[in-house]
Amino acid sequence: MLTPHPAISGGVITVAAVVVRDPGGRLLTVRKAGTERFMLPGGKLEPGEAPAVTAAREAQEEVGLVVHPESLVLVGDFTTDAANEPGHLVRCWTYAAPPAFRAAEPVAAAAEIAEIRWLDPAGALPPDLAPLLTEAVVPALLAAGEGGGADGADGADGADGADGEARRVGPGDAGRGGPGDAGRGGPDDGALRGASPA
Repeated sequence: MLTPHPAISGGVITVAAVVVRDPGGRLLTVRKAGTERFMLPGGKLEPGEAPAVTAAREAQEEVGLVVHPESLVLVGDFTTDAANEPGHLVRCWTYAAPPAFRAAEPVAAAAEIAEIRWLDPAGALPPDLAPLLTEAVVPALLAAGEGGGADGADGADGADGADGEARRVGPGDAGRGGPGDAGRGGPDDGALRGASPA
């Protein structure tokens, strides 16, 4: 019998993901091989891994973006139906890459990613998006004034992370924001958090 991934417990899959914007404010979405739904770059937490570290690791593995966990800004801790696992929920620690990162590097599908697509969150949403995007992330971004277009490209409240700089992630790097953090956002906290790391 296969042992389930440690990030799957009681029908809930715990993941972390990154909101990456282009200079026009569009969101980067990805579709994994063998699936039909587009979602944010991200994946399951490994044992002992902080959610921000997971988000940064997955962004590098899936689309080749290197962003330091300390520069990520928590958007929220959301729970919705899972896109590809019927009967499961997904709990996602969702982070935003700093605005200065938007035009820093090109993105390309890697690892298990079959396709990438840019999405205008203020436009009509296509029917093939994961519930996490349509029910939680896009509404939170719109509520925080993070719609698409050049005017909506910058983070609310100057949310530019530690220094807005992308750099390599080392094995000893600790992520900011995670289970038990007093300032984390949740499904009912639609505001994009703009606080800089301590």
